[in-house]
Amino acid sequence: LYTILTDIFNPEALKDNYVFCKKKEYALPADLKSKDGYISFIKSLPAIDDSEVFGINKMVNAAGGVTDSSEMLNSLQILTQETLAGIVKAEEKEIAAKAKQLATDIPNGFDVDECFKKYPYNQKECMNTVLIQELTKYNTLLGIAKKSLGDLQNAIKGNVIMTAEIEEVGESIRKNVVPRHWSNNAYLSTKPLTSWVQDLRARIKFFQEWIDKGTPADYWISAFFYPQSFLTGILQNYARKNNLPIDSLAAEYSILPDSADASKPRPEASFIYGLFIEGAKWDKETQKLTEIDSKYQFLPMPSFLIKPTERKTIVIRANTYDCPVYKTTQRKGEMLSNGQSSNFILSIPLSVGDDLPSKHWIKRGVAMFSQLADQLAQISSSNFMQKKKKKKKKVLCVD
Repeated sequence: LYTILTDIFNPEALKDNYVFCKKKEYALPADLKSKDGYISFIKSLPAIDDSEVFGINKMVNAAGGVTDSSEMLNSLQILTQETLAGIVKAEEKEIAAKAKQLATDIPNGFDVDECFKKYPYNQKECMNTVLIQELTKYNTLLGIAKKSLGDLQNAIKGNVIMTAEIEEVGESIRKNVVPRHWSNNAYLSTKPLTSWVQDLRARIKFFQEWIDKGTPADYWISAFFYPQSFLTGILQNYARKNNLPIDSLAAEYSILPDSADASKPRPEASFIYGLFIEGAKWDKETQKLTEIDSKYQFLPMPSFLIKPTERKTIVIRANTYDCPVYKTTQRKGEMLSNGQSSNFILSIPLSVGDDLPSKHWIKRGVAMFSQLADQLAQISSSNFMQKKKKKKKKVLCVD
């Protein structure tokens, strides 16, 4: 808001023909001397403001329309299902079949005791602690999901009482949404139930490979319940190894150019991947943010190199945009007991050019996310695949 207001309240606005944005219709006329003239000018403005007035990419309008349409269709589907509530037996059979399939699709929990033997507490390897904490959280979620699905199947058969909680699980399966009891014990997500289960399986696979193959060279940041704990663990490892207070350290983030050897050992540094950017794209040639094609809203970002560094030695780079990173595209969350947001993860400085300074990207609302809602992911991926078919060239900012 402050950035937008500086375009309006500034000394340049007092000059003739001052332009508030790139659209010429929003230039300040110099020949208005009467009330009628002002009213006439206001009426000449477009009835619907172009997104460019606020510095936002045009794709945001399309994405907003898709989100609204999706919500409307979901509501209509629920209303239709409620009017057909008389077909109880048919619904029960369908829900029971889906519950049985979900119970098969959802993986079993981890053997945390065995994992702890392989990855014991070690002051110089905080990733062991991070791993055990994550496995414990996932075990809780998997146990709740498995139990509730079993209870639902037994309740439909009449073997146990159909409680309000079991009934809510059945209704959620019918509506293809994540049951409230699950989401209360899960990571933040906006995916529908079927996609949520697929995402859960991918997360479990990541941690299982970690257990089987050892600490990974690069980390899927989206897989963590608490990415902040993982990022703090990187700093803690460096602090204990070098006998430094952790408060004296900060993480430096960089994107390696294609010419760099990604396999080259980088002691005390880590790679993360799995982030998507909205409203811009990363140009691998210039190593700067650039405008995204109007067909896209999101694009995947390259991997980031995280290097712990003493704060006193960090050189603040000029021409950077502090890009916020969120877990979901909602960009909102709740304050947790540890003082952290349930959605916001951190800010990463990204290099920008003189022609498109930080102010430009602030108005664009550029941000990164560790996961996308299904309908938004489909828009971006379908547009991207169409472009790849038309132009078999290397596309910037996509690995």
